[in-house]
This record gives sequence, C-alpha cells and structure tokens, in this order.
Amino acid sequence: MKKTILFSLMSALVATTSFTSCQTEPEVGTVTLKFDYKWAMNGADFEMNTPLFQPMSGDTLNFSTFKHYVSNIRLMDSDSNWWSQDESYFLLDVSDPSTLTVSLDNVPAGEYIAMQIMSGVDSLRNVSGAQVGALDVANNMFWSWNTGYIFIKAEGTAPSNGDSDFRYHLGGIEAPNKAFMTRELAFNTNVTIGAEQGATVQLLSNPARLFHTYGSVTNGAMIMMPNANAAQMASDFNTWIRIGTIVN
Repeated sequence: MKKTILFSLMSALVATTSFTSCQTEPEVGTVTLKFDYKWAMNGADFEMNTPLFQPMSGDTLNFSTFKHYVSNIRLMDSDSNWWSQDESYFLLDVSDPSTLTVSLDNVPAGEYIAMQIMSGVDSLRNVSGAQVGALDVANNMFWSWNTGYIFIKAEGTAPSNGDSDFRYHLGGIEAPNKAFMTRELAFNTNVTIGAEQGATVQLLSNPARLFHTYGSVTNGAMIMMPNANAAQMASDFNTWIRIGTIVN
C-alpha cells in the first residue's frame, strides 16, 4: 500500500514537472520611438542656435532651449486591446539627442495598429511630491507643488526683434488653462512585434506651431505661469505631433 501511494505521488510530481517545463515565457519585443523635429511647413529640420523664419508671425527665432514632456504611452493591438508602458515619463531635450529615442520594452508579441501618448504630465503626478528620473525637480522643469510641471520650455532670442530674449514656460493642469493633452495616433503601417523582433516608430513634431495662434513674440516675449496663452501655445504644438516612418 505504501509503495502504491509513493508511486502515485511520484507520478503526479513528474506530470506537474513535465507540464511546467513545457510552459514557455511569453514572446516580447521592443518598440523604439524616435522623435524628430521639423520647422514650419517646408520640411526643414528644426535646428538649435540657428535663426529660423516663422512664416505665420514673420519673426526670426533662434532657439537655445527646447524641451518637452511625453508620458502615459500605450499601444493598441489589432484586437483593440491596450498595452501600457509602466512608468512612462520622458523628458525630451532637443539639445541632447540621447533623450530623443525612447524604448518601450517587454511589448507582447502581436500586431499593433495605434498608439496613445500624452503631451505633458498627468494631474496626479503633478501633485505627487518629490520624484525621480524624468520627473526629478533637478531637471528645472518644475514650478511648485501647487502649479506643477513645465510641460514645454522654449527659450532663445528673436533676431527680428532686436535680438530680444524670449522665454515660454508652458504648463497648467486646471481648466480652462490645462496645457497637457492625450492623443491617439493611428499607425500608417502595422507595428509587428515577435520574439526578439522589434520596430521603430518615428514621431514628428514642429516647434514653429507654438506661434500658430499666438503670433509674434512682440505679443509677449515671456510666459512663466499657466494662463490662456500658455494653453493655446501648448495645444497648437501638441495637436501637430504625428506618426512618421515605421520600420519593422
């Protein structure tokens, strides 16, 4: 009897071990987001420390700083299911090319047809106290615990206006001057992820759009707090962001 019980227990253990060994880790890959910047409608690259003509305002602008936040990135698969990147807060600094490539790791294998991205930082994290990484206050993109993060920082000089300085620090989490935005962007080609297989998605932005509605720096060369103009400038910039080329 004891031998029968022992044999049964060993058989169950072997069966369980065999089942476990047959299980495989889920296939995952990486989606790389590559942020590129254009200027105005002529398709020219946006360049720092270079005089650039803004056709809507007639200004010539020379940028010394251009930084902005993107966050809360999600991918939609072909079955309309969403996959979310954990802790996805990124500070993009055009003066530092290393910040302009973002990796989304451990993306489940499959076909993806769209992405969702927030331009700015969500309300909760704006009031969550001291943080690290992209949200570290040492990055100089933070006003105060009450006001929150600067979502877009654009600084430089305007040669067309006597080389006067401009400084636009755009943020705000309270309506009607909310300066962050979430958008869903459809991929122009499906993104395919498999085991050890990733894809690169280009995202295009256009800093000239900051002035699309606001107009010339002569309308005010400095914004340093949330207000209607900050919300409008941020909205004009964020609504232009679009998908470029996709490489599987």
